[in-house]
Amino acid sequence: MGQLKIKDAIKENIIKNKYLAAFILLFFIYFTSGLTLCFFNDVIFNNIDVVLDTDTMRVYHDFIYVGGNHNRINVHPFQLLEIQPLVLFFNTFLHSQRASVLAVLAFGGSVSVLALYFACLNFTNKKDASTLICLIYGFSFSVLFFSSIPEVYIFGGCFISLFICYISILYKNQKPLTYKNLFILAFLIILGFGINIPIAFSDFILLLWLIIKLNKNNKKAISNTLVALGMIIVLWIGFSLMQKLAYTTSPAFLKNVRQESRWLMKRMHNPEEIRRTASGIFVRSFYSTQLHNIQNTKGEIEHVEIIFYWYQKITRQLPAIIFFVITIFIWMFNYKKYQNKDLMLALTLIFLINIFENFLYYPCNSFLFSQNFLPYLIVLMGLIYSKIPKKILYIVLLSFLGYQIITNPSKLAYIARYISAGGKSHIFNFLIFILCSFVTSIFFGFICFIYNKFLNKNIKYFDIQRNFEMHLWLYFAFITISLIFTIFYKGIV
Repeated sequence: MGQLKIKDAIKENIIKNKYLAAFILLFFIYFTSGLTLCFFNDVIFNNIDVVLDTDTMRVYHDFIYVGGNHNRINVHPFQLLEIQPLVLFFNTFLHSQRASVLAVLAFGGSVSVLALYFACLNFTNKKDASTLICLIYGFSFSVLFFSSIPEVYIFGGCFISLFICYISILYKNQKPLTYKNLFILAFLIILGFGINIPIAFSDFILLLWLIIKLNKNNKKAISNTLVALGMIIVLWIGFSLMQKLAYTTSPAFLKNVRQESRWLMKRMHNPEEIRRTASGIFVRSFYSTQLHNIQNTKGEIEHVEIIFYWYQKITRQLPAIIFFVITIFIWMFNYKKYQNKDLMLALTLIFLINIFENFLYYPCNSFLFSQNFLPYLIVLMGLIYSKIPKKILYIVLLSFLGYQIITNPSKLAYIARYISAGGKSHIFNFLIFILCSFVTSIFFGFICFIYNKFLNKNIKYFDIQRNFEMHLWLYFAFITISLIFTIFYKGIV
């Protein structure tokens, strides 16, 4: 009887805290994947371009070393102030730099999925469609991969997802925007900008849509736009100065960005590469196509470099082609039923702009910047699939999700097996990694559960908007205090 009561109590708490349970489950999956790919893998931490053109060594050093050489963050302007404090905070509990980096990556991926779920739910009021679409995002190769290796791109997706989520909350409430709302929106835009500069332009388009929707008065709309723009500029200047003081080797105010942009444009424009990239934009972000390993003798250790195989059979791309043809057909067939046509237009425009930016600056590998556009595409698909019968919804989305779940883990296992000299033995530590990830996830979940209980007990009126805003304020305070501490501890003051 006692065991049954314990099981019933656990079951009841999981149901009551279903979103927390979903978050912990996602964290467990991504953290396990990260440990398997990276934990014992010296090559991935000591070299760049080892797997799919990622700069793992540089990013790992930026994440963990306060006094290191950070001159290459010019294309990711605020990654130091946004991510490094979180890594150092996690390290106080895990006592492992590698595990801490991987835990923060898993945290970012989990937040992305849940934030997009709430965004889709707020825009559509359809739980089934929102759940399945966000599972497709959560098990996409882009999210699984970038939540598992030392790179910044998953945080770009995370901040975009949080931005869209807050937009959806404000849109659903249909209240005039306050200065507090505009500041949080500006802060989220700067967070996205800090990971990848083009994100700010995409976010600003969606902000303009929200301002227009909530303000019938043109003067008020213009006023809100100018105030938000002013806040963005002030935050950019403030964070640039503080980061330069805290991390003396980091560039400030977008130094050398123009030179790098010119280098990319000159280096990458090849019609054949652009054609291949265009054919893979809707494929590799969702599931991995064939990978290819080549021997690389650069650096201190001879290792295998993993790239996407240039020639891809049409059969490997067929599931994505069928899925997107069905999606477009559903959109056209149900066009008159959609209430948020202007939102769908804005999301489509943002998606197309991101595709154009990929072609302009890095056409040879659109996968690398897939998190710049994937969250917008997912919300757009959430809106499209919100107006179809459940049977069709489940058949289409579950079929594609099932193909992802079958395909993507095998590709991650391929990377783990061939990524480094002696890497074949690492895969046999998978059970140990599962155990370590499980213990970490349970510990992390327990802390979140206690924290959630504390909030519910001590705050009488606590809706999703106040919850969201409070945690954004906490994060703002956290990185600001961390910067001030770093300035006096390691900076030039």
